[in-house]
This record gives sequence, C-alpha cells and structure tokens, in this order.
Amino acid sequence: MMLMRESMKKSMLQTITKSSLDLSSSSKKSQQRSSDGAGFDCGVCGRIYKLKSSLRNHQKWECGKEPQFKCPYCVYKAKQKMHMARHMERMHKEIDYSAVKSELNLKVENSEGDN
Repeated sequence: MMLMRESMKKSMLQTITKSSLDLSSSSKKSQQRSSDGAGFDCGVCGRIYKLKSSLRNHQKWECGKEPQFKCPYCVYKAKQKMHMARHMERMHKEIDYSAVKSELNLKVENSEGDN
C-alpha cells in the first residue's frame, strides 16, 4: 500500500512538472480531434479515443506511466485494475477449494458431534 502511494506521488509530481514546463499547446493538442475526425488523439503517444473522457483517463492513469497492478501468480502487469481482473479471470481461473472443503468438514464434524 505504501509503495503504491509513493509511486502515485511520484507520477503526479512528474505530471505536474511536465505540464508546468511545457505550457505551449500540448494540453490543447492532446484533446484535439484527430485529422480524420474519428476521435480524440493523445498528443504524447498518438493513441486515438472515441470519447474525450477516455482520453482524459488515458492521460491520467496510463500514458507514460508504469503499470501499477501486478499479478500475484505470474509476471503480468496492468495499468488498469479492470485489466488485471480480466487477466485473473481468463488466465488463473483455478479455484482453491481446500478452504471450502475444510470449512465443510468442520460443519459436518460439528453437526455429528451435536447428535
């Protein structure tokens, strides 16, 4: 938890520093419609988004930032929590039934002991 807070502080500081150093047209450019009018393009990486809000989320959480969510089972890293959840569902679907089995065994033993 503490590492995440520190990395968030660091990325916020970098964002503030970048935006305060370059006050030209970068903020306006990053929210302009693409040349073909198909969406909003990011002035930093060039990705195009259909919605302006999607572009804002990209700039706030993804663009130029390291992935902050790491899979506990493999080397996969994600920039969005939703992407990590999707990865877990698709790649690590195995369920550990040992806890459920032990709980069921305890209930059975307790109910047999009551008789």
